[in-house]
Amino acid sequence: MSLALALLSRIWPYLLGGAAVIAAWLYADHRGYSRAEAIYTAQIAQLQADVRQRTAEAQAEDIAHARVIEQAQEQARKEAYHDIDEKLAAARADADAYVRRMLAKAGTDQGSGGGAGVPGAAEPAGEPADADAASLLDDARICAENTVKAEGWSEWWAGIQKIERERQ
Repeated sequence: MSLALALLSRIWPYLLGGAAVIAAWLYADHRGYSRAEAIYTAQIAQLQADVRQRTAEAQAEDIAHARVIEQAQEQARKEAYHDIDEKLAAARADADAYVRRMLAKAGTDQGSGGGAGVPGAAEPAGEPADADAASLLDDARICAENTVKAEGWSEWWAGIQKIERERQ
């Protein structure tokens, strides 16, 4: 045991010095970690603020872009309504003219004039629409209106698709 005490009495300053070095290193490492943690926490907070700011900017740009698209689509809708209204008026006029021509043709073809004062017998109608001028006019108008509306809205949809592709 005396050998151990003698050895310990000779090396205790080195052991104590080594322990002090290790303690100093651990303390410095802990302070460095604390500083790094503070730095990284600040950097993380800055990155989060940047993400929030860029997200807000992107949302504002998206809203502005959506408004531009909505305005272009609204303009296209107004133009489509205007075009359809003009085409409907022309189609109705064409349908009326067609029915008048058909009735005039039917009026000249009907009956075979007999003697004086004796009206000719009317020939049977070739088609059901020929029998009733009002139903012929209604059918012609309905067909013309539906065709014009279908073509107009088809053109409108193609225009809307073009707007969306151009603005992206």
